[in-house]
Amino acid sequence: MSEHTIRLVKEPTDAQVDEAVALSVKAFQGDPIITVLTGNNWNLADPFFRSIIRAGALAGAVYFATDNADHILAVGVWFGPGQELYATAEQRELGFNDLFAGLSPDTQEWWTKTYGPVLDKFLKEALGNKKLDSWYANLIVTDPAWQRRGLATALVDTVFQRAIADKTVLALCAGNETNGIVYRKMGFEEKGRLDMSSSHGSFPTICLTKTPPE
Repeated sequence: MSEHTIRLVKEPTDAQVDEAVALSVKAFQGDPIITVLTGNNWNLADPFFRSIIRAGALAGAVYFATDNADHILAVGVWFGPGQELYATAEQRELGFNDLFAGLSPDTQEWWTKTYGPVLDKFLKEALGNKKLDSWYANLIVTDPAWQRRGLATALVDTVFQRAIADKTVLALCAGNETNGIVYRKMGFEEKGRLDMSSSHGSFPTICLTKTPPE
């Protein structure tokens, strides 16, 4: 029997969301990305991941890797062709608005005037129209105790089949060099990179895609 199962969860329960959020916070503990995005307020890490998972359940695709006791081992949140994270008021009402309200004024300004515009411009240059046409991963995270066991690869492989069916690509941004290497080993190709910085630090943003075979 397999150690894990990959499944699409269309309507995660509150308990499942709580478990997935706790896993994400644990896995990203101390990560420069979350430090920058929350303005170094780690109390906002929970609502940050919660907003992504809840928005993904509404308009994207949330996948869990679970063990035989149904414990969540890894999480993937993807948005398919024509959909984007936080693109609608309905998505933003599922946690993002509260998250944004909790940010300091300077971090709110950074999100609005720097992070959003810079990331949009970068992705358009790196992907062209493929950003909105792709299966784009906004979150892929594995419980630290289960890392290096192929769970992220299994999540990617599952959604890659949907990309093949839709005749489009997988796309994502890695937030450090190690993950960039991991994704390249999965068959992703680097399309561009930039350094995202704020008064709270910086992190690399590496855009990668995985294209179905001809």
